[in-house]
Amino acid sequence: MDGVAPSLCNQGEQKLSDDLVGKLVEMYQSRSICGSDILIRKRELETCYFGKMKSDVYCRMYNKTKEVKSKKDTDFPLRWEDNGWNRKDEVIRVEFSLKRGFLKQLSNDEDVSLKKICCNVENIWRYLTERWIRMVEEVKVNNSKTSIVTEFWTIVQNSFSEVVTNIVRKRKFKGKITQLYLQGMGCISQMISMGMSDDNDVGYLNSTIDCINDLLRNQDKYGEYYRRRKALGLV
Repeated sequence: MDGVAPSLCNQGEQKLSDDLVGKLVEMYQSRSICGSDILIRKRELETCYFGKMKSDVYCRMYNKTKEVKSKKDTDFPLRWEDNGWNRKDEVIRVEFSLKRGFLKQLSNDEDVSLKKICCNVENIWRYLTERWIRMVEEVKVNNSKTSIVTEFWTIVQNSFSEVVTNIVRKRKFKGKITQLYLQGMGCISQMISMGMSDDNDVGYLNSTIDCINDLLRNQDKYGEYYRRRKALGLV
């Protein structure tokens, strides 16, 4: 007998050639720098995942503009406009999910508090976007560290640069007020429709309007609006 492996296995199936096995191994080893592990499509939204969702750290990227439109969210666009959005450009969101195990590795197995994380956001973000994953123009297999980072990824890397000026962000509720108004009117209209005995039951409609009017005035009398405004940070 010689030392050459048979071309067929004991099930009668043909074995892969050594060259093909080598190519598959190379593809597997380079998968993390050549594309996303998972691409999930939901209607027109596409979400790319890098890393395993069950692991201690993974990244996902998706078109936030499409998500906002699909959910009819009016709050996010107002925030974007405050930061120079022209209502035409696509907004791509980059998120990282970090579990305690990964954070402990970064801190030499020490317990990590929320305060410590917040104080080191810049360093954590730099590690994630410069060492854990990068988006480059072309992958240089022999030395991937010299690959040129894309313009988009440069913006991502600078998202949590050090703040030299203390900024107090004033909350804006213009978009939320519109949403809450439409939701509230929808709920009230639904209740009236269900409570009317027939299409001509104007009495139920008027009594409901009077009841709501009295309730809203009493809430002002007993300080309900003040308590809510205080909880929202408006007073």
